[in-house]
Amino acid sequence: MRRTAKLLAAALMALTAAAAPAAAAQGPGEDQEKQKKQEAVLSESINVTAKRYKAEELDTGAFTTVLTEEDIAKQGGLDAFDLLQRNGGVSFSASLPGGITQGGMNGEIGVRGINGGEQVMLNGVSIIEPTAEAYDLDQIPAAFLERVEMVKGASSTLYGSRAMTGVINMRTKRPGNPATGGQLLGGSNGYADGNAWYRNELVFLGASYVRFDDLSRVKANYSKTSPYNTNLFGPQKYAALASVQPLEPLTLNYMFNYTDAGYQADYYKKTTSSYKVDEVVYHHYLSAIYEQESWQATAFFNYNHMKLDYDYYGDAKKPGKENNKDSFTTGVDAQGSADVLDSKLLYGGTYLFEQQDETRQDVMGSSKAGYYIKEAVLDHTRHQPSVFVQIEKTFWDRLILTPGVRGQGVINTEEGQDNYFEPVPQVQAVFKANEYNSVFANVGRAFRMPTFNQLYATTNTFVGNKDLEPEYGWSYEVGWKFDCGRFSGVISAFLMDYTDKIRYVYNEPDDLYYAKNMDEYRTTGVEWRFAWQATETIELALGGYGADPWEEEDGLVEQAGPKWQVAPGVYYDNGVLSLGLNAEVLLARERGLDDYVNLHLTGSYALTKWLKLQVRADNLLDRDQAVYGNMTPGYSGQYEVLDPGLWLYGGFVIDMNLL
Repeated sequence: MRRTAKLLAAALMALTAAAAPAAAAQGPGEDQEKQKKQEAVLSESINVTAKRYKAEELDTGAFTTVLTEEDIAKQGGLDAFDLLQRNGGVSFSASLPGGITQGGMNGEIGVRGINGGEQVMLNGVSIIEPTAEAYDLDQIPAAFLERVEMVKGASSTLYGSRAMTGVINMRTKRPGNPATGGQLLGGSNGYADGNAWYRNELVFLGASYVRFDDLSRVKANYSKTSPYNTNLFGPQKYAALASVQPLEPLTLNYMFNYTDAGYQADYYKKTTSSYKVDEVVYHHYLSAIYEQESWQATAFFNYNHMKLDYDYYGDAKKPGKENNKDSFTTGVDAQGSADVLDSKLLYGGTYLFEQQDETRQDVMGSSKAGYYIKEAVLDHTRHQPSVFVQIEKTFWDRLILTPGVRGQGVINTEEGQDNYFEPVPQVQAVFKANEYNSVFANVGRAFRMPTFNQLYATTNTFVGNKDLEPEYGWSYEVGWKFDCGRFSGVISAFLMDYTDKIRYVYNEPDDLYYAKNMDEYRTTGVEWRFAWQATETIELALGGYGADPWEEEDGLVEQAGPKWQVAPGVYYDNGVLSLGLNAEVLLARERGLDDYVNLHLTGSYALTKWLKLQVRADNLLDRDQAVYGNMTPGYSGQYEVLDPGLWLYGGFVIDMNLL
């Protein structure tokens, strides 16, 4: 490990030494780079997700973060899960390193210390599947992303059920100026990452492949009676993206993500309990977006599939089992806008149809009495129609008030299940002190329905509950934004308070997790984001939050997430040599977990105008640490998801402008 670190350091020194003369020789390319940076600054000040139409950052009454294509490349995340962790205001959880799903338990991005309340979207369409509200961000290559926008706080008024704590909206690359490019990376543990893309005025096409070797002991379970380690079988990930613009207002987007992986639970005391699982997961995301200046309509279809093959090799008598999980979401979202009485009126509606189609097997019995397969079919559907209206009024050219409300309906097709119609109001306010400063405030109601699994699914581990109530809550925030050119930032104080939060609660006597509505779930604190362009070539960034996230059940209060999250970054770019150092830091974590510090390094050197040498490093300090887990003192099922340690990459990036 030390040898590879020395090689990386030597490579960076060589890049630095070569940068000065190459920069001097750059000539006309400097002007192009400066123009690109100016365009990036302009696009960073515009946000679409916060209001569902374009708005300047200082005119937006919510805490927002915008990542442009330049930011995505600069931060160095290889996929969407990796990328989002490097930004302020979020925490993360994972059942396997890198957010790879383990039987449907995927990596999650929490907001301000709370997991499970985020709405995750691709091109304005939710990609959260209805069975367990899972989403596989690790399957989305960062190379496919053109822009990411994050809005913190309740957003159910504009984005419906699920948008309780915030919205993450990823926009994929689209047709544009003719260009072609690709990336080839190799690294530690047999890592290989290749992607290629082509673009012209009518089409964008992209393909990606990622793989790495088997990893041992990626998770450690410390049960006193049945401890075991989890080993990860080398994943292979495939992704494809196509975006077509046959007419200027119409864009057709399709993304396919596929992962073939597996894992093994190796019980080293009770070897007969050992088993392994082969896992295949894929998604189809299809949308058609028709966009005019005053109205927009999107039709969409998302299909999700997971197949799990279990082999109980520790017990020769125990038969294997197979689970097939399918779900899809389809619907349409439309909105229009008009100027009415010196105000901007936004109106629209959304219709969702969700279906779960799952065949699940459980192995019952014992080695002594004999085993048998118990099969369950989960086939559930529901409809979610809703309408919304929002009006924006400006007073005295300084005060912007934006009230809105959504009527959210939920029509359950199951006999005996209640239907719901919930009003979800929200108000945002902005006071512009001058052209550089504004003060903002918002208050909004949140609403979220239980998943199909939470309602109906019962396994050897989890027990559903048909009597679950929806989750409700309110979010309050007040803050200050400023943009002085080279120095910009946002700081806000927030209170996010929810009742009836749904959690699986462990019952030790029967070793099962039961779906329950928790009494209360809350986070209170401060979030910040600052950026300083110190010189023409050096940029400093600092994001994060400090909060007190907790949940209560039957009078017992427990910490729900990290109390502190810090995301610092320093970046250097002279047009030839680019270097970046950023980190995600989680302090005072929940469940007895130790502090987490993951330092990342990215570097590239332009060999020609179209070819770059690239190096990267994750966990640069090579820390032994837990990505996630539960190490609560006295808890019998203590476990940790373990970071793989220092990971080095090197390769090439090709980017050719065909104009």
